[in-house]
Amino acid sequence: MSNKNVKGTYFYGFNTPKYKQENEKYYKDDTELVQDSGQEFTSQMFKDTVKVEIQNLLNKPYENIVVLAGAGASICENGNKGKTVSQLYDDIKELLENDKDLYTFDDLKNRTIIDKDDENLENILSVLIKAISLFKRIKSNEFSKFIDVNKLDQTVEKIKQRIYQATSEYGFDSNCNHDLLIKKLSRLLPSNSRLNIVTTNYDRLFEEAASSLGFWVFDGFSFSNPPIFDADIFDWKLVKEIPNSKTQELKYRSNMINLLKIHGSVDWERDEKGQLIKILTYKQKDVISPVMIFPSSEKYMQSYQEPYFSLMTKFQELLRKPNTLFMTIGFSFADNHIFEMILQSIKHNNSLSTLITDYTLDDDKNPNWEKLSEKSEVYDIHFLKGALNNDLLDYL
Repeated sequence: MSNKNVKGTYFYGFNTPKYKQENEKYYKDDTELVQDSGQEFTSQMFKDTVKVEIQNLLNKPYENIVVLAGAGASICENGNKGKTVSQLYDDIKELLENDKDLYTFDDLKNRTIIDKDDENLENILSVLIKAISLFKRIKSNEFSKFIDVNKLDQTVEKIKQRIYQATSEYGFDSNCNHDLLIKKLSRLLPSNSRLNIVTTNYDRLFEEAASSLGFWVFDGFSFSNPPIFDADIFDWKLVKEIPNSKTQELKYRSNMINLLKIHGSVDWERDEKGQLIKILTYKQKDVISPVMIFPSSEKYMQSYQEPYFSLMTKFQELLRKPNTLFMTIGFSFADNHIFEMILQSIKHNNSLSTLITDYTLDDDKNPNWEKLSEKSEVYDIHFLKGALNNDLLDYL
């Protein structure tokens, strides 16, 4: 592919030059990179130069690594697995238009305060859920000529159902890079430490990737059948005594990760006792009422309920540990409650290094992202252009 008319920032951050490409030329800050012979830099040379900067960041004696994976981390197989937010909107839009018993997005935008150009599912669901709650509390029927509350309720449930289906209809295979990410980052840690993966995604890509490697996953569930949620599980370690050792040396089991699914999972539900359990032989039909935080403004309140509160508390504890590398993949920082927790950790943990990765660093970003970019002038924050389904692993 030609580099002509290509522009892009590749890497920048605290006490680090900005590496960028403009057309067929590459720059370190405002200085064009050239070979010693005076010839132009190749794309591979540029990539290798950026990689040196990344390796300088990664090759520190970290005792703790935390990865936050957002929606972008679930896009793999050249985009054929997982859905972007815009793809999911289009998918649901078509679904509603083909069911006469439900409101279409156009119907809802004409009947509510949703902007006609708004394609943000979180905004749309927020308005609809609040409207349902309001209408159900009003005894008068004066709103019925504008909107059918039961029909609206069914529409919201259908949207949630489709979100669940869309995030549970695919699994891990060799076209995804989650296994390579786990292997690469685990090697950076001492033997008594586990890689921590935190995700807002509902799918099972990380669990299945870890299983393909023979890794054990500590996800907050007991080892009973069925597994029951118990956040204390994260604090347990597996060790064994070394035979014939006079010092009673203990050996930690390797190949384990912590997985915190802070917005729930497609294979979680509550049993008849109200206990949160995990379905072991997971299939869509096995989960009647999945325990998930769906995109809406309600998620901020839900994050204070169990199991989400315990998982968020653990996430915060991990970010406060000394000598920690914090890395984000495909996370937009649009969730204010998560952003604020991360920002406070960056401000108060002097030994926290942060590497934020995304498929582009140049598109318009939300205010939280921009604030972190500004803070990179003061705090140990770096930004790298790279996607898990593309070239991110080439730098690690």
